[in-house]
Amino acid sequence: MGTHDSGNGNGVPFRLTLRELPLPVRLVLSLFLMAVGLGYFSALVQLHFQNASPGESLPSLDDVVEIFSGVENWSGKKPPPPKSVSKLERLVMASEDEPTDKGASMARAFFMGDSGYKKKIEKDPPIEPKLHEEREGERLAVQAWINTPDDKPDLLRQKAYENDALPLPAALANHPITKGYLDDGKVKVRSLIQDRCSKCHEDASQAGHKSLGDYADFADVLAIPQVGHTSRQMTLDHLTQTTHLHLLSFSMLWTLTGLIFAFSSYPTWVRCILAPVVLLAQVADVSCWWLARLDGVGPYFALAIIGTGSVVGFGLFLQIVLSLFNMYRWPGRVMLALLLGGAVAGCVALEPIIDGQLAREKASTTSAPAAPAK
Repeated sequence: MGTHDSGNGNGVPFRLTLRELPLPVRLVLSLFLMAVGLGYFSALVQLHFQNASPGESLPSLDDVVEIFSGVENWSGKKPPPPKSVSKLERLVMASEDEPTDKGASMARAFFMGDSGYKKKIEKDPPIEPKLHEEREGERLAVQAWINTPDDKPDLLRQKAYENDALPLPAALANHPITKGYLDDGKVKVRSLIQDRCSKCHEDASQAGHKSLGDYADFADVLAIPQVGHTSRQMTLDHLTQTTHLHLLSFSMLWTLTGLIFAFSSYPTWVRCILAPVVLLAQVADVSCWWLARLDGVGPYFALAIIGTGSVVGFGLFLQIVLSLFNMYRWPGRVMLALLLGGAVAGCVALEPIIDGQLAREKASTTSAPAAPAK
């Protein structure tokens, strides 16, 4: 009986490579690899919104340790959470650009929201910088009054309001304040609040308005909400759900991208390393999620998650790019290079927008009061 020769007629075993596939097959595989790459990029964006601290593009070391191990500020470098402030302080010290009619700010009452302020500037425009500095001094004085201790039996804040005499804080000793509100080293805080705030709050029947006459009227807006502590550690049910989703869905994707790369024409040792590495790193990554919950050594496994995740991302990038370039000859490679260059240029063009968004996120957490406990 004759034997079937599966070689190429020269005794060399036949091996199918990506470049020898029909063009329609290569196009489908190319689109699949690009779609996987875009999907992974969108996962990084989702990772930012879900787990990264405000102002950070991706989760930091502290974020990862806290989410998977439950240990807060593991490195000791994380800034403290924003101070919880009263509603009145938040309104008074808000940005001048915030609209007053939406109840988000009372800052304009000290500046352009005050008719007297505008009239003085219209009459004498060069006075605006000096006038603005004095009005800012008024705001700082009101803030100092808000933060004055009001514990019994002294009731310093209440007495300062009722006596219309707040001792000038040392921090404002060299800061200009409108002369009419200063008297022998004391700030006429009640007069100041009545002129800047109470006038607009006289009609308490209007939406969003509250009567601000007696000290008792300030009770709820001077109260500082208690800050509730919420653990960021991933719950067991969420961890279980995320584990099976990652192992079932990503294992299929990484198997396909690995198989595609395995049919490339690169040296065997390169394919043996790079083809399975993404899938292997994904399994190690998920394993570290669970090991990170161990007492004592958990944070170190949480740090390993950053390493395994980086291997997944970098390995996937190499699989996609090297496989795509291996499928085509020079005309196709030039087209791929143009597409890749366009993607890089797009990322560079978006960098100012991304940096601005991150800066706004960080600013919102440093200026906004902490959330009250639920």
